[in-house]
Amino acid sequence: MKPKGLIKKTLDYLKVIYYPIRKYKILMVQPETKYPFYITQLLVINLCIAIASPAFCAGLLTENALEYRSRGYQAQKAGMLAEALSFYQKALQIDPASCVVYNDLGVVFETLGQIENAEEAYLRAVAIEPSYGKAYYNLALFYEGRGNLQKASEYWLKFASLNAQEESMSRKAEDRLSGLREVFPEIREKYLGAQAAQLDKEAAEFKDKLSSDNKALAQFYIEKAGILVKKSNYPQALHMYLKAKHLDPQNDQIDTLIETTQRKILLL
Repeated sequence: MKPKGLIKKTLDYLKVIYYPIRKYKILMVQPETKYPFYITQLLVINLCIAIASPAFCAGLLTENALEYRSRGYQAQKAGMLAEALSFYQKALQIDPASCVVYNDLGVVFETLGQIENAEEAYLRAVAIEPSYGKAYYNLALFYEGRGNLQKASEYWLKFASLNAQEESMSRKAEDRLSGLREVFPEIREKYLGAQAAQLDKEAAEFKDKLSSDNKALAQFYIEKAGILVKKSNYPQALHMYLKAKHLDPQNDQIDTLIETTQRKILLL
């Protein structure tokens, strides 16, 4: 790229790099200065070369997007929703693939009563990052608040199936799913099935680590079965107890647990 082209590219990026320049107190020569300082000339040249690097550009863009998002979040917490909305939109102009900012934007839109915009923002967040749990959580609450319990149940299920959320949020999802099971029993069954599959996966990983220690593995199955019992998933709990009994046949405690679980299954 020719020198003039590099300088033009520098000018094109001035809006993007304004914050880093201000942050690090890089002083540019004033336009009315007749003879620019050599240090300023060197700065511009180095800046042009750096801007020609994609990594440098990406770093600047990321830093600006994070700064706008941070300022938006602070404004949101302070109740300054118009300012928060403006900062979030600026962040998305720089980084349009940020699921976090779209989720934040959805919260602000919903608070402002802009329902369609809120829904679109939440859906964009999960479309960008299908494993971003907070957006599923907000979508579940969003549809619940609109009275659409079918959709709310689906998003509670998606949120709960991620198994990597804050404990308070996970408990709320479980409570909602438990409350909706009478209305949508198929959702509850899918949830319990997903939980059982996750426990089976954990058990398989645990088994690889303790392949020679059957009693320890049996205890693992007992503990996981106990979790399933608390969620009223008795068939899968029984499955876990039977695995534990196979590994530790002399453990009488497992016999008692199996009998108790079988009785609960009969009462379903």
